[in-house]
Amino acid sequence: MGLGPVEAVAQQCGEEESKASYNIFWIWITFGLLFGVMILVFTALWRRWKAVVKELEYAQTQLGDHYEYAAWLCERLDGLAWITPSIETLGETVDANAERLAAHEADTRTFDPQIFQAAILEVAEATKAAVRLAQSVQQEELDMSFLEDMVAEEDAYVAEQAKRIDGLVFRCNEIQKNMDDSAAEASDRITEVSNELSMTHDYTTGLHYSIVEHGGFLRNGLGLSREQWSHLNVLERANLVSSRTMGSVEYMRLVRQRVTPVGVADETDEAGNGDANESAESAHDEPMDDAETQTDGQPGSGFHTVEGMLEFLKREHNACLDRSEFWDANSIQNTILRFLDDVRLDAAEGMVPNCRAKISSLFSNLADQAADQGRWDSADRYTAISGNYDD
Repeated sequence: MGLGPVEAVAQQCGEEESKASYNIFWIWITFGLLFGVMILVFTALWRRWKAVVKELEYAQTQLGDHYEYAAWLCERLDGLAWITPSIETLGETVDANAERLAAHEADTRTFDPQIFQAAILEVAEATKAAVRLAQSVQQEELDMSFLEDMVAEEDAYVAEQAKRIDGLVFRCNEIQKNMDDSAAEASDRITEVSNELSMTHDYTTGLHYSIVEHGGFLRNGLGLSREQWSHLNVLERANLVSSRTMGSVEYMRLVRQRVTPVGVADETDEAGNGDANESAESAHDEPMDDAETQTDGQPGSGFHTVEGMLEFLKREHNACLDRSEFWDANSIQNTILRFLDDVRLDAAEGMVPNCRAKISSLFSNLADQAADQGRWDSADRYTAISGNYDD
């Protein structure tokens, strides 16, 4: 296993990732604020529209009442039509009395007190009837004048209400226009924010891939394919193994040397020896017996050295990646890193039994998890490996 590409500082990776997360956070905050402002604007416009509609209904109700009152006044005017026949009847009565007076005037020479008294009574009754008729006509004239004044006031009020209704209709149109403009603006803004979020997501995904390609240690994939996942796990393992094996000081020196554009980076690997750095500090362990290497039929059998167990864990890690069992591969990779830390700290005494116990415990836990998830083939394989290392 080689060092792999190591062209970015781990601190820079963390800064880029925190910067991308910071930008996403503020974009979401901006989107939430815009959405809240849009809701408040729509709520205010809706309440204003409801008030205008209610006021318009009230004005229409009042206008209907005034029209009913005007119709009642017209009916009352129609009911005064009896005055005309009464006036005609009074005229006929006066004419008859005049004829009778003319007839009595011819008989003045032959004066009859009874006839004169009857004529006087008839004239008095006719005079009383004329007075009553004059009073009635005068009262009707007053009523007509009052009705004309009321009709004029109602007409003025109706004209005022009609003007007010026109103003309300104009305000309603303005409010509707403002609501349409606000909805269009909010829709455009939402589309713009959605596009920005999509661009940010694509940028973050590309940034994650680029950081891992240049030596980063990110583990959270963002919409990557299975091949990209496998490639990232291999690169992360190479970078982490190089850092743990060489030490942080030497590893950072190599990273700075790789990213410096002056000269060519040193070649730290020997040709054909990909695992030299991983086993450089474990040379004091017992040599690995080639006859005891792993076979497909006996997983995990025959390893009695730290190097052999590390080689076995590497093969199991690659097998998990091929089966897309990324959580199992992550657990195996963490175990490899712990083994390398022990080797770097020169804790060789008693290391082989401890490593065998850790491998047995690791694969026992993985077997239980695989059984819970219904991965029976993996569970059987992990159980067999745990049993071989538990002997």
